[in-house]
Amino acid sequence: NTGLPSVAYRESIAREASVTYRHKKHDGGVGQFAVVALTLAPGERGSGFTFVDETKGGSVPREFVPAVERGARAAGLVVLEPVAVVEVVVPEAHTGDVLGELAARRAQVRDVTPRVERGLVTVTARAPVATTFDFVPRLRALSHGRGTASVQPEGYDVAPGEIVRGLAER
Repeated sequence: NTGLPSVAYRESIAREASVTYRHKKHDGGVGQFAVVALTLAPGERGSGFTFVDETKGGSVPREFVPAVERGARAAGLVVLEPVAVVEVVVPEAHTGDVLGELAARRAQVRDVTPRVERGLVTVTARAPVATTFDFVPRLRALSHGRGTASVQPEGYDVAPGEIVRGLAER
């Protein structure tokens, strides 16, 4: 038994933030002085992390710059979970069961449409990928073998707190 596949969660900056820090240190000799102005802003989804060193004037030791970059990477992050569009075709009599199952999987139903084929309904929803791995066998059981489903990746959404806490415990 290999278990369920792993899910690739991502991190992103939630919103733009700026901070300015003034460093002064005098220990009897030549003192240290620096002003660090840092602005963090989310980029386009999927663009990755970009760090721009805009050091001006003076001589800032290069070994300080990576520490600032590490701080930028760790500050104000949110966890993103992959989501997918789930399309289910099921006999009309099983629509309620399918809607309940999707709700239990944190899915957001987008559309419920009767099909041209008599007695069938198409349910379209958006669900976290992590909740879809064992959906088809459950759908088959709910619909007595008559339901079908397709799952297509769609992007990433901010993960709810209970998911983030679960990831932190791993």
